[in-house]
Amino acid sequence: MKVDVCDVCLREGKLTKRKGRYRLKGHRSLSLDYCANHLKSVPKESIPYVQFVWRIKFGLNITAEQAKGSLKRSI
Repeated sequence: MKVDVCDVCLREGKLTKRKGRYRLKGHRSLSLDYCANHLKSVPKESIPYVQFVWRIKFGLNITAEQAKGSLKRSI
């Protein structure tokens, strides 16, 4: 059985079923599952969103320049 969990909750050590998923076209690795509690914490602009995903999924704080570079690469 497959269960999709909120990536933000998973980073916090909790297992919460996801409500939805944010995606950036052409960047599969930058998709982020979220629950109802974390819906408003996910940034809507692309650069802050990329920084947020890197912090949640990979545990890294990247600069805006690094985020722009990440968007230039198609994944």
